[in-house]
Amino acid sequence: MDTTIRPQCDLHIHSTFSDSDSSIENIFSIAKKKNLSCIALTDHDTVDGLSLAREVSTCTGIECIDGIEISAQHGDVEIHVLGYYIDPGSRILQNALIHMRELRRERYYAMAEKLSSLGIKVDTARLAAKVIDSIPTRLHLGLYLVEKKVVRSLREAFIKYLSPGKPAYIARFKYSVK
Repeated sequence: MDTTIRPQCDLHIHSTFSDSDSSIENIFSIAKKKNLSCIALTDHDTVDGLSLAREVSTCTGIECIDGIEISAQHGDVEIHVLGYYIDPGSRILQNALIHMRELRRERYYAMAEKLSSLGIKVDTARLAAKVIDSIPTRLHLGLYLVEKKVVRSLREAFIKYLSPGKPAYIARFKYSVK
């Protein structure tokens, strides 16, 4: 007898609106193949994909829970807080997300400047184009370094430049869990 537990829902999914390379449409396609009845889109620090996710949800018959993942700090510990059944239009939430997005953009370009100071030619217009529809992350910088053949892999980009303690790393702002 097969006693394997098979999930009916995936409550922690990221899209291209934050730090995944999966589009909303692809996420629902995979969910359908896995026979999931519901998913929660919990992109990092953004609700920008939720509207499209609701549209695709209606077409596929797979329930989509409005969610978010917000990075927070508790003492020295980083905590990722998941929110479900959120109100994406909440003024308080929107103001916090706008603030976080501005800080992420500043960090993104400051890290690009650090790469430049290391002798790596950085095309800021190309970097900007990479994040038009998403929140800028280290992933985007890593992919840029691979594309420019500065490194051979995303892993190498993080090991050499983009991880804590490495020459281009800048810590990200995090709200307190309070």
